[in-house]
Amino acid sequence: MPRLPPSDHALHDGAHSLEPLRGALREATGGRWQLSGVLRRGDAVLLSLVDPEVGELVLEMGWKTYARSSYCSSGGVGVSYRGQLDASQRRRLDDVWPKVASEARALLESASQPGFPSSADAPDADDALEALRAEFGVRLADLPLELDVDAQHAEWDRVRELGSRPRVLLLTSPNKKYHEQAVLEFFDALPCERLDCIVLPPSERSTRPSLRRGRYLASLKEATPGDYHYVIALEGASTLLMAAQTVGATPVYLGSGHHDLLDDPRGRRRRVRQAMACAQLVSVYGTFRHTYSESDYMCVLGTRVDLRLSVCLPPNTERHYRLPERPVFPYLVLGGGDRDYRPLLQCADVFDGARVVVTTAQRGRDESARRNTLGLDALERDPRFLCVSWLKEDLYAKLLLHSRVVLVPARGTVPGDYTSIADAAWHGKPTLTPRCPRTQHLQGRVRFFGDSTELGRELRALRDPARYAAVAAETLASARANHDLYELLFACAMQL
Repeated sequence: MPRLPPSDHALHDGAHSLEPLRGALREATGGRWQLSGVLRRGDAVLLSLVDPEVGELVLEMGWKTYARSSYCSSGGVGVSYRGQLDASQRRRLDDVWPKVASEARALLESASQPGFPSSADAPDADDALEALRAEFGVRLADLPLELDVDAQHAEWDRVRELGSRPRVLLLTSPNKKYHEQAVLEFFDALPCERLDCIVLPPSERSTRPSLRRGRYLASLKEATPGDYHYVIALEGASTLLMAAQTVGATPVYLGSGHHDLLDDPRGRRRRVRQAMACAQLVSVYGTFRHTYSESDYMCVLGTRVDLRLSVCLPPNTERHYRLPERPVFPYLVLGGGDRDYRPLLQCADVFDGARVVVTTAQRGRDESARRNTLGLDALERDPRFLCVSWLKEDLYAKLLLHSRVVLVPARGTVPGDYTSIADAAWHGKPTLTPRCPRTQHLQGRVRFFGDSTELGRELRALRDPARYAAVAAETLASARANHDLYELLFACAMQL
């Protein structure tokens, strides 16, 4: 099994009791798996286990919607294995996980409470932030992160001017946390007669804002048939159709999880088709422009789909941040899975001695992610690059907003758009990415390069202030015209 990065070994017990899960794992495996520690990383929890045959195992546990590549799930909790999983280990995980699901769920619920050990507190995170301070003379945490309150209030006024809207049941189970926050805030500001919300999984309800014209429901069982005109869902087509049929309301799909409708890794199309047989016409407002079309939907779901509008993937950051006047970091590389860092190494001299900051939070998730990431080991050893393995959301936003040029070395081997590109372009950062079929529709929002020579040429051109300003303005205007989640929500609200 490949060794994990040092940060993944910084697992340790916290004030939260591990004994229930430790005992359940011991019993389910006949004492084979010993739980040695935990660490919260974003929305997931890493579990460090010791197996007498293979040594250390690291499982990544999260709510089913957030699990990156769930090999199995039970009780709303998904788990994936960080590393290569052979057939016998996978069978063991499939057998063990349902037996410990309740204890795993309890631990995952406690992870959001103060005192739970977090990757943000891990030594490698501290070392990276200290390296940033030493290199650029500023503490990332001290950089300003300001909201454009006037723009925000103008948007809320526009929402309220839409006038009274009917009763809505909102289902939230997104794969992008900010998208859920934005949708909740939008519909709560919308003057609906009533707005109730079901959060999936329900145990995450405590992190959501209160609703002014309704309440959170624990499950669909609390929803009274006839109480709603519309059921609106961010993802989960089968759940949407079942809910619409249960309460007798019109289904509206916001399409944040379009793969749930059209991709079929585990027979989802069959279940969706069965649900569609009893459904009314489904209005679809998607965040998948240029990825899927109405014909794709019609092919799978027949004539019961009305694709009203779609936008390109919105950014997963707050949309109203003020843009700083002067950047702190000359170059930022947004890393992750499906990346090829080799062109950066081949033209590293064009950075003129400036240290290039690289976010590498996706590394080590599983063996397929390692195979889809090229050149990272060499880049981490190169002193011209400063790698940051994990950042909290606010620190990530500060790093992005205070950078001058952003590079996203995506390979284009996965379907859909890239959140990293959406984040950078939305905030008007000149964004450089390889030319490939998956990203051709982003012309005007990004600057393409084919190899290290073209990348070097683009970077040199951006040294000119006039050229930089023109590219930044074009990027900002194009992103705001194509990636705006709120324009999609306005269009949806107008039809209610």
